[in-house]
Amino acid sequence: MQQNPGRENDHDGSRGECHAEQCAALLYQCGQKACPQDQRPLFSLRWNQCGWAVQNHKLTVPLRENARRKERDRLGGRSRCRRCDLMADTIRFGKVSNIDYETGCMEITYEDRGDSVTDMIPMLANAGYKMPQVGETVAVAHNSNGEEEGIVLGTVWGEKTKPPQGKQNFFRQDFDDEPGKCYFRYDGESAEFHNEGDTHSETKKNKTEKIEGDAELEVKGKLTVKVGSCTVTIQGGTVEIKGGATLSISAPTVSIDGSTVNITGGGGDVQVAGISLINHTHKYTAPVHAAGEADTAKPT
Repeated sequence: MQQNPGRENDHDGSRGECHAEQCAALLYQCGQKACPQDQRPLFSLRWNQCGWAVQNHKLTVPLRENARRKERDRLGGRSRCRRCDLMADTIRFGKVSNIDYETGCMEITYEDRGDSVTDMIPMLANAGYKMPQVGETVAVAHNSNGEEEGIVLGTVWGEKTKPPQGKQNFFRQDFDDEPGKCYFRYDGESAEFHNEGDTHSETKKNKTEKIEGDAELEVKGKLTVKVGSCTVTIQGGTVEIKGGATLSISAPTVSIDGSTVNITGGGGDVQVAGISLINHTHKYTAPVHAAGEADTAKPT
């Protein structure tokens, strides 16, 4: 661990040449809390320069591997006293002070230990990624072998960070630091995914959705469906359907309702029951035509 700036770096005046092993030996033998050379308290040291310094007899941190081996030999094979053994395998609570987002590691500050700061330690992850915010309280498990390595178990609820909602048999996962911006929740009967930003979903192979009940799709803006070379676009008061070859609509009844219906195209025609709208004629009789029944002209 590293002591925050402003604290003393060495307790004998020369960086890296402190009496770490002797201090540690006396400390392990229960009770010694000051350097035997100048009587400075052990908790005033820069931790990475005192091999087995223990702050308030509750947190052990090593200097270097060789110093740790020498200290174990000095103590007859014991790494620390029985009391230290009981306290070393511990879970502590601290605040995130620095984050390396690429590696998923962070530094934790223990305010109850003189603002001591850990090295970069990893966040526990179950094949997922979500880092806490700087200043957020987290639980940290330190190794039982006395080393300063540990792992951040996760964030904890408190006065400043309360659950956005909660009840029995309820699951909710927020994906943004701002609660309610993007989340998934399930209450035992229904599931909901909410996102206030853009959502993208991509399937490289086949996809099947089965709905045994009703389905409803509500789009306030534009809806575009692309299938191969066919595009269906629905927006506001205009509905446009485009096809590369043939468009077929099949139903017992097809209704088209509009104040004006326009059909255009190169030589376009409409046929109903085999009768052409453009080429069909009507019969008429006298007195409209003096010669009797005859055909009308084609519609224009």
